[in-house]
Amino acid sequence: MLFDMKLAVVLRTDLANWQRANVTAFLVSGIAGTVPSVVGEPYVDGSGNRYLPMFRQPVLVFEAAFNAVSAFTHGNIRIPSAADRALRWFIVTPDVHRLHHSVDATETNSNFGFALTWWDRLFGTYRAEPEAGHEGMTIGVDQFRTRRDSRLDRLLLQPFHDDAGPYAINRRWKAG
Repeated sequence: MLFDMKLAVVLRTDLANWQRANVTAFLVSGIAGTVPSVVGEPYVDGSGNRYLPMFRQPVLVFEAAFNAVSAFTHGNIRIPSAADRALRWFIVTPDVHRLHHSVDATETNSNFGFALTWWDRLFGTYRAEPEAGHEGMTIGVDQFRTRRDSRLDRLLLQPFHDDAGPYAINRRWKAG
């Protein structure tokens, strides 16, 4: 079946599920309200349950692509050095993103990009490599390093900890 028009809703991945649903509903209802010809008849399933009218044309929500990017950037995988050097000019590779999880504040406050490295390059937050190399880098939050800090009750309380430490993103930290 061919369609005259296709609609796509592109969502940010850092939204909570309820926000994604609301943003999608808001955008799609805005289109439906202003372009009534894209809305079909009410739908009735095989059991006789009635549903509101749906779009006549397919609507693609590109969240699946964003989830794939997130799985890639957070993946514990090694990409050959030459390929990683080429890819990082365009996309956030696991090595580029991993640096953002370092206990060193100068490294934590860098590489914020989710999919594209261009934003960090543009805003001066791009950092190519950790100072100690990837093998020598410690991942985590420096002020929460004890075994006790890994208990569920402590993890749930961490966002309410009084001291933000050197991780506040509104500060620029310089090495040395």
